Amino acid sequence: MKQVVVVGGGIAGLTAAATLRRLQILTTILERGDTGGIMRNLHLQFPDDACGACRLVTSLSTSCLRLAP
Repeated sequence: MKQVVVVGGGIAGLTAAATLRRLQILTTILERGDTGGIMRNLHLQFPDDACGACRLVTSLSTSCLRLAP
């Protein structure tokens, strides 16, 4: 079985790891901080909801990308 190390547990790293696992490739994720990367701490970077993601993509208004701590 093939083995891959994914560096970074952010959205891209988690997506890559999930895709690799679906392909039956043994995957290890290395992350120095909390899993989720920048998206996990979006509320710290944009405390007043200034990221505007919900305004750019109106379909996000019901499932905003901001994650509460």
